[in-house]
Amino acid sequence: MRPGGTFVHWVLYNIPQGISEVPEGLQKEEHLPNGWVQGKNDFGRTGYGGPCPPGRSTHRYFVYLYAVNRMPDLQPGLLKAQVMKEIERYIVKQVSFMFRFGQE
Repeated sequence: MRPGGTFVHWVLYNIPQGISEVPEGLQKEEHLPNGWVQGKNDFGRTGYGGPCPPGRSTHRYFVYLYAVNRMPDLQPGLLKAQVMKEIERYIVKQVSFMFRFGQE
């Protein structure tokens, strides 16, 4: 883990336009049946790895979404930095939100 830094819990891409929600309980496979693709998180695994703040602490978690005007052909299993490098020139809109999880 990276104390004081960022930790990537999930990398999900190739989501087509018009999608308004991500269903609960997605499989932890690189290729999903709906065509979406998952990369590797900082746990070194495919799929979502939930929040797990140490001890009785509260951590902040950020979710970033990117709209692109062209989706490059991305292979499965990429790290966040690799995805960002491939899509950075195609980003037309970005949105983020933050939530807290843990015990005060």
